[in-house]
Amino acid sequence: MTHRHGLLPRISVTRPVTVVVLLAAILVVGVISYTRIPIQLFPSGLDNPYLWAWISYPNATPQEVEQQVTRPLEEFIRTVPGVKTIRTYSGGRGADAEIEFRQGTDMGVAYNQLMDRLERLKPLLPEGINRRNMGIWKWREDDREVIWAGVSLNPSIRDPYAFIEANIQRPLLRVDGVAKAELWGAWQKSVLIEVDQDQARARGVSMYDLTQALRADNFSMASGWIFEGKQKFFVRSMARFRDIRGLEEVRVGRNRDVRLREIAKVSYDVPERFWFARINGQSAASIDIYKEASADIVSLCREIERTIKDIEKRPEMAGSKVEIFSNQGQQIEQSIAGIEEAAVWGGIFAAAVIFFFLRAVRMTLIVTMAIPLCVLITVAYLYFTGWSLNVLTMMGLMLGIGMVVDDAIVIVENIYRMRNEGKEAKLASMEGAGEVGLAVVLSTL
Repeated sequence: MTHRHGLLPRISVTRPVTVVVLLAAILVVGVISYTRIPIQLFPSGLDNPYLWAWISYPNATPQEVEQQVTRPLEEFIRTVPGVKTIRTYSGGRGADAEIEFRQGTDMGVAYNQLMDRLERLKPLLPEGINRRNMGIWKWREDDREVIWAGVSLNPSIRDPYAFIEANIQRPLLRVDGVAKAELWGAWQKSVLIEVDQDQARARGVSMYDLTQALRADNFSMASGWIFEGKQKFFVRSMARFRDIRGLEEVRVGRNRDVRLREIAKVSYDVPERFWFARINGQSAASIDIYKEASADIVSLCREIERTIKDIEKRPEMAGSKVEIFSNQGQQIEQSIAGIEEAAVWGGIFAAAVIFFFLRAVRMTLIVTMAIPLCVLITVAYLYFTGWSLNVLTMMGLMLGIGMVVDDAIVIVENIYRMRNEGKEAKLASMEGAGEVGLAVVLSTL
């Protein structure tokens, strides 16, 4: 009786040195790939079927925002193909719209179409709303901050915004891989003009006159050029306010006979705050740190942690502290470590069960060695194809390990059976693997 030996079993038995060297090379490449492959919580490029549109209209009542901004916005959004649900919110600062799209919608095309609708809507909006007051936000997993930290400040610090910007935000931005660091809870100082309505009415100054006068006296514009010999000089007309006193002396009103200080209080301070952030009862602010698209999250988070520790050692940080609330790098490491631990214990239990039934150390080692070999081969493939090691790919690896163990047990058990029938080791290996090879391949499809 003739037996058909599979090509792979025959090569593995007749060319053992070649197979061993090939497997060793694959193991080395797999180990190197494992040390260099990027680690993430979820794979990049997942399209979220949501877009958020916002239009800023400050100092307006929610009723005005709803009538003049929100309702026209809804009408224009409805014309975008693929829209499933629209949820709008009107408030004292403007309007927000949460747009859910149907599954299968190309979010890149939807984003461009929604931007086109906003451009068409702009002429219908109240005066004062321009392109800087509106926008669209497209969320992806990569848009999530990698580290969210809080900064508790020394009570003696008079300008929290400038302090955090100079001592914390800028050093963090210099870390390789950090795209931006957003600051929340600390307000930048600005020029505040508090108009006394009674004094303004008594002197016949309207808000329109006041606004026009301030715009006319505070500008910077190109004014051409002049030649002096063979040299060309560009000229700019500078009329910017240099200090508070200069602003107070501006003449306002229709006849420009009233000084600004006579009808208003001018100051350089933080605007009135309606909410406060504290850590352990101490005044605080928060900072969100985002990564660049190509940065590795785990390595970047470790570098940010080292930078924060160096910042806290500076003398100017006495009495202030940076506390990390959320660290995406640690979350990823914990998730991957949990899956790796489950894989190790699964391999140990599989080897124990195989040894219990086969009672053969060599057979057990063969099946057990198939686990790391297949894992490293897969990791090498992920690395060279540009994928990352994340929760989804790790779960796929765990499922694949289970299939590998099952198939290895089937092949080893068949070889073991033929050996008990008295066949030679090489012949039993080729015939045993070739007999069930097709079934093993079909079971993985």
